[in-house]
Amino acid sequence: MTRNNLIAELCQNHKGSVSLLKEMIVAAKESGIKYLKIQDIKSKELTHRIRFDKGLIKDKKRLVIKRPYKDELLRLKKLDLPEKFIDIFIEECLRSKIYPIVTPFTYSSLDRIKNKNFKFLKIASYDCSAFPFIEETSALNKKLIVSTGATKLKEIKETVKFLKRRKQLAALLHCVSIYPTPMDKCNLNKIKLLKKIFGNIKIGWSDHSKFQDCGHAPALASIIVGGSFIERHFTIVKKDKTKDGPVSINPNEAKTLLSLINKKKSYILDYLKKNYKDWELCLGIGSHKLTHEELLNRDYYRGRFASTVKDKYNFNWQLKKN
Repeated sequence: MTRNNLIAELCQNHKGSVSLLKEMIVAAKESGIKYLKIQDIKSKELTHRIRFDKGLIKDKKRLVIKRPYKDELLRLKKLDLPEKFIDIFIEECLRSKIYPIVTPFTYSSLDRIKNKNFKFLKIASYDCSAFPFIEETSALNKKLIVSTGATKLKEIKETVKFLKRRKQLAALLHCVSIYPTPMDKCNLNKIKLLKKIFGNIKIGWSDHSKFQDCGHAPALASIIVGGSFIERHFTIVKKDKTKDGPVSINPNEAKTLLSLINKKKSYILDYLKKNYKDWELCLGIGSHKLTHEELLNRDYYRGRFASTVKDKYNFNWQLKKN
């Protein structure tokens, strides 16, 4: 992949509809998108952790995110796709000459995607430190793209070391685990830091900024600081109709972004200066220090989904159980 490629993330903007999923793939093709990603999420794999039902105080300085299990389960059930959706997704992508990518969230998910014709597998930010899960994922013999949001630098280094040894690391994605990510929290200079640490590894940007507020500024600025490619949520429905809508781009916005990232950096820089007077806010200082909000999100999302073995959760940081 080069910097001229956009990974469009469908997330759950499909609203649990196969027909809408197919329409999204066609729209992605017409927009010029070459890499399309889906998440293998099953509502039945949502974990029930009582402390998040109540949002109890974890200690005197930090609160636990309040996300009641029953409410979240009800929301996710409406978004479940049928069992064969992975095959449908791959078939439709290949028909449209698009490379399919998937994010597995559990050990059971790895079983579902085994031997499937995916171009890459994506490791979500909260699994970047789940080394047993990464090892099991690498056993599927696909190149891995790894997000680094809410992950400690030591953990990223360990993951990179393992995947480089197996020659399976396609890229790292700088990611800020704040949804949506404000312009001044994007910290895109961290791409420079990761490039300095990891040398010739491709570094990209997983963009969760709110398009209404930030437009294409963070995505374009990521190229200025050396990013190789961009991951962006994608939707074809009105942005207020899905949870991920506000941080998504539609087909026309995707076309615009693709036309811009194919330009020279000097052109992109001039475009940023002309169209986004505050664009430099998204550069940050390049520090790896995790913010308070990222730590809260790490606490909640790490372990949000898990396989169940003998009525017990098999979390991704644990060895796989049979």
